[in-house]
Amino acid sequence: MRKKLCSAAVCCLVLFLTACGLAPQASVAALVERDVQALEALAGEIALAGAAGDAEYPGVDRISYDSRTGQVQFECGVSGFASQTSYNGFYYSPGDVPLGFGGTGDMTLAPSGAGWCWEETEGDNWYYTERLRSGWYYYEMHF
Repeated sequence: MRKKLCSAAVCCLVLFLTACGLAPQASVAALVERDVQALEALAGEIALAGAAGDAEYPGVDRISYDSRTGQVQFECGVSGFASQTSYNGFYYSPGDVPLGFGGTGDMTLAPSGAGWCWEETEGDNWYYTERLRSGWYYYEMHF
């Protein structure tokens, strides 16, 4: 009996963790859709200031600004550790074009499904971005 309960608990935990891994894009998309006006105002303030400073937003862990591209990046989640770390969130692209992680210019993005991706040639790092609405994109970066 104890062995069956333990197995059931492990199965439930695996299902829960798997479901959590599938939810980030949907929750990010819902946040952007719900708060787009406030987010656009915040992105405008950050761009005008030329830095994110100590900007904060509910549901966002970290906000950064890239002056080269004008990208305002909103990091919503980090999981894993060491070589299995992944980041997800969304960003504002003033030119409404897909951009690399943190404004990285050396990422050549290629069409992939509903979005764009980049894969490291000599490694296992990869990045995916998808347009949510005009000027706003979801991203995942896996190291």
